Amino acid sequence: MFTRCFVLALAVCGIAAAQSHSPTAAEVWKQHMDLGKKHEATGHYSEAKAELEAALQAAGPKNGMAFASLVELEVAAAAMGQYTEAEELDNQAVRVGLEIYGKESPELAMPYANLAALYKDQGEYDRAEELGRRAQSLIARPADAPPSVRAYVSGTLSAILYQRGNLAEAEARLRQSIEIAETLPAPSDILAADLNNLAGLYAKTGRPAEAVATYQQAYRLCEQTGGATAPGLFFIQAGMASVEAGSGHYAEAVAAIESGIRVAEAGGAVNTMVLRDALAADASWLHKLKREVEARRARTRAKEVAQAAASKSYSQYTLDARQVAQSMAKRPQ
Repeated sequence: MFTRCFVLALAVCGIAAAQSHSPTAAEVWKQHMDLGKKHEATGHYSEAKAELEAALQAAGPKNGMAFASLVELEVAAAAMGQYTEAEELDNQAVRVGLEIYGKESPELAMPYANLAALYKDQGEYDRAEELGRRAQSLIARPADAPPSVRAYVSGTLSAILYQRGNLAEAEARLRQSIEIAETLPAPSDILAADLNNLAGLYAKTGRPAEAVATYQQAYRLCEQTGGATAPGLFFIQAGMASVEAGSGHYAEAVAAIESGIRVAEAGGAVNTMVLRDALAADASWLHKLKREVEARRARTRAKEVAQAAASKSYSQYTLDARQVAQSMAKRPQ
């Protein structure tokens, strides 16, 4: 199962009016934020990060705009494989959020959930679950947060529980997230992410036919929301390929994983260990099909990616959760 961690920042609605900045500063901030989110949605993370850094600079220190900028910047950094920086940005967002909103504020659910996902990807499951449950507790009442945030946090906690082998609660949390996501304005990227994770859970629990059908549903929704190069398509294709290979359908597995690899490379986020794993799997399945020339090429590319990603401390994330943006109302300082 993959977790969703490319999460847009909390709502911009109402932030500018609550700040002491001049309208010009707020307008500059919003322009950079909007451009950054637009680039993220199409997988152009380098351009997104540049715009979001400009947004942070326009925001000024320790206010709602700066908080939202930091959360958004974590998304771009993680997408580019800059995981150490992503963790630093999340921690900085928590510090700013604590100062301007208070320790029991639902606004902190987002950076806590993203930190939980980071620790999960490092295999630090105790810390991950602690932070995931902390995020969940901050939005325990429906009135505490909009549906998109509650869906995202539940989905993130589900992914952590899945890794810990707590499959019953993982599925319950995931279905809770799906139920909420289905109420969001269509099309919903959170729902696409949830369906991807549900397919992974089906595969894990010996339900391959349901897994493939659900991956196909997730693919259609993800393509509808993000287009043919939506970054999340890589992870859906990777999951589908794994199920096909597990059933001995190696030609179908190769077709799926190579389609996913093309999406990842088109987005520029290629120096990650998850891409290395995809290439290595591709090579293995090509070998089983006796397509040795292609298998050698895939192995060579896997080594190149591994070398480029060696300095990264975390594994890659998965699907974007685009609907989290423009939802969380900010309280005045």
